[in-house]
Amino acid sequence: AAMKPLALLCVLAIFLSASASPPDVATGRGSHHSVGSKRTLVLLEKDRIKETHSSFFRDLEERGHELTFSLTSNSELRLEEYGEWKYDNLIVFAPSVNSFGGQVTVSKIAEFVDQGGNLLVSGSTRVSNTIRTLAKEMGLRFDKAKTRVTDHFNFDVADTGTHSLILSDNWTRIRPIVGPALASTAPGTHAPVLFRGVGLQALAKAPFVFPILQASGFAYSADPKAKLSASGALEGAGDAVALVMALQARNNARATFTGSLDMFSDKFFTSSVQGSSTKEKQWPMSANAEFCSRLGAWTFAEHGILRVESVKHFLVGSKTTETLENDTSSVGPEVYKLNDEVEYHARLEEWNGDMSKWVPYVADDVQLEFIRMDPFELVTLEHDDDTGHYWTQFRVPDIFGHFQFRIDYQRHGFGFVWSSIPVAVRPYQHNEYGRFLPTAAPYYAATLSLVAGVFVFSVIFLYNVH
Repeated sequence: AAMKPLALLCVLAIFLSASASPPDVATGRGSHHSVGSKRTLVLLEKDRIKETHSSFFRDLEERGHELTFSLTSNSELRLEEYGEWKYDNLIVFAPSVNSFGGQVTVSKIAEFVDQGGNLLVSGSTRVSNTIRTLAKEMGLRFDKAKTRVTDHFNFDVADTGTHSLILSDNWTRIRPIVGPALASTAPGTHAPVLFRGVGLQALAKAPFVFPILQASGFAYSADPKAKLSASGALEGAGDAVALVMALQARNNARATFTGSLDMFSDKFFTSSVQGSSTKEKQWPMSANAEFCSRLGAWTFAEHGILRVESVKHFLVGSKTTETLENDTSSVGPEVYKLNDEVEYHARLEEWNGDMSKWVPYVADDVQLEFIRMDPFELVTLEHDDDTGHYWTQFRVPDIFGHFQFRIDYQRHGFGFVWSSIPVAVRPYQHNEYGRFLPTAAPYYAATLSLVAGVFVFSVIFLYNVH
């Protein structure tokens, strides 16, 4: 029994030492790779793909990627060596491969993504069970075997058969993924993407999987030799048919799947395109080269990575603009008291792979939570368009405990941002309360009435002759 007070004192000392340590500010969900890392392994089903898709690979090399080509049958294949990952990015252009050589397996590729690696996988009208299993590991699936995407209203004039050589400009308008030019175009005002392949669908519980390129509202996915009236013949229809889908994992790793290997080919890059109607405009070149280049750049973390910098919080009026800019010593106080007026400042930056530097990130939907178990304050941050500087001011709630300043920013196409700073909120000390509290008026009245009653009683008792 005598040891219990000592044990309690030891636990209290450990708690105080932990709370006194500097707060840990996480600026992003990290990985084992740095931003825009460019060691890239390319797995090919056939060696000739290196020649037929040379424009795409040359574009990667011009952006600084160190490409290592290998056939999937290579018995020396490995992604990891001596406990270190050999590559930052993996391209699998082998839609019908049944197995990988060496130490590369579906589970090893899934582990590679779990550890922050980026993945680009292409399908085709013939997708093997191995590639299907890999897709399911990432939260999506290819449509059934023998199916293909067909569009009888938006196919290229070069297709005189099944109308499976389709055109689509229904790409996402998220800037980091498709670039400023494609993101700002209206449907019908830009050359479309030429596509021939299979459709994709997200699995039921895959919130981080989203479409990048979708078919038109007239498209459908089915076996061209099957009757559409048959049960289960139709895999999908309209813009629910995805041609390109991506997973952005919690650790900011990116995995992109396409239903077509041909869309990356030199032939599709340089092909002129025209819709099935002779009245439609003929485009001298498809959008495949631009679209696939931006898709690869986003997949390999060259765009859309965010971070939080220069996080500060302090009492209102305790710092000026000049002292705030020059202060690099600390994030802010570790303890506030009830009802303190607090300012919060942070700077958000986005990695620009074209410029190879961090640039200000500006958005109107960045929010700050002041949270204990649930958010007590949830405010949208004001910002400066030129510097990416965000700030807000609020009052600490009238509840004491352990709180966090938290930014949890999750948007498709942008790296997830997580910034959390723990602080304590304490009650008033005995000498910090006001001399007179309006809420205590009944108690003041009761005390004064008691004093008055005692005085009246004493007068009556002392001077009453009876």
